[in-house]
Amino acid sequence: MESLHTRIVSEKGCRIFTPLLNGEQTLRRRDFFSDHRDDKLLTKDVVFVDTRYILHLTDLTNKHKDNTFIIETLHKLRAKGVKLLLFDSSDDSGCRYFDLIEHVDLIVKKQILSDKSLYLKQPIESQKLFVWSYGLTEEQKKGARSSFEQFKRCPDDQLHKLRVGWDIGLVDYRFLPLQRYYPINTVRLFNNIYEAPSFVKPKENLRDIDSSFRGQIKDGDKKFSYQINKLVYFFQNYSGDKNYLTGSKVSKQTYLDELKRSKTCVSPYGWGEVCYWDFEAIICGSLLIKPDMSHITTWPNIYKKDETYVPLQWDMSDLEETLNRTLENITDYEPYIHNAQTIYKKHYLNANKFINRFRELVQ
Repeated sequence: MESLHTRIVSEKGCRIFTPLLNGEQTLRRRDFFSDHRDDKLLTKDVVFVDTRYILHLTDLTNKHKDNTFIIETLHKLRAKGVKLLLFDSSDDSGCRYFDLIEHVDLIVKKQILSDKSLYLKQPIESQKLFVWSYGLTEEQKKGARSSFEQFKRCPDDQLHKLRVGWDIGLVDYRFLPLQRYYPINTVRLFNNIYEAPSFVKPKENLRDIDSSFRGQIKDGDKKFSYQINKLVYFFQNYSGDKNYLTGSKVSKQTYLDELKRSKTCVSPYGWGEVCYWDFEAIICGSLLIKPDMSHITTWPNIYKKDETYVPLQWDMSDLEETLNRTLENITDYEPYIHNAQTIYKKHYLNANKFINRFRELVQ
């Protein structure tokens, strides 16, 4: 299989490109750049531009007022025959970069809406769809809408360029030194030292915690943290006979030990739908309970409703009832854990599967 030379323009610490570091010979010719103007980008087969790089230079540092600063470079790359992909690192299934889609070959996201026609409508109808199910006041809705008004809808003739790439299930879940500096570090250096995490079976540990979620109520955020706030409030104020655990941040090892002791793990949406909690729960053998994911497409797709996870309503109105039902019949849900682990194992740190996925994108 012919080797591909891939350049990635990214801010350091972006773990989403970990699979490129794990690739076999086909993907080993890849380099990371922190400046889109570097002429070396013009000589390679594939160039990924990470949207976190764009975000850094616009919203975070105000070095540029909008996304147009990079368009000239995008034209140069495409004129040289470089396959040009914009990797949208946004956490949710919406897209804020349709103003650039005509200047690239593809926009690749971690997850997209199953109904892609929503991207053709006004951004308010495709950005964080779940927010509108929370029973917000008119004032709260107005504030939420204002967060999306600056974005563009996808042009009708460009929608075919929006593709699913890979999600955070493929980042490295091992304990590795200097992990926050990836992808500048090389994962391959540690492959013979640090073993991949072991998938824990549901009955391998004493599971004395009925459900766990580490988090705190965010008083200033009634919109995007609604699910987290409702879950934490319920756990904090529960007075029944179940053992629910929540609280502020703890060490990584303590957190994973708690998951291994948990029968279930409720994983609300964060800034987006797919969360690190999901994969950590699966690795630790805890039953994943999560707001319904049937509106998105992602890869690897561990989200099979009533097969790999127990769904919740987006407004979390059925949280207590769902927890009671699953905990009272917990052995009936062990196949869900097995199914999720089976799907995830087939993809996690599997270079060949990722290579095939990568080639589908760049061909």
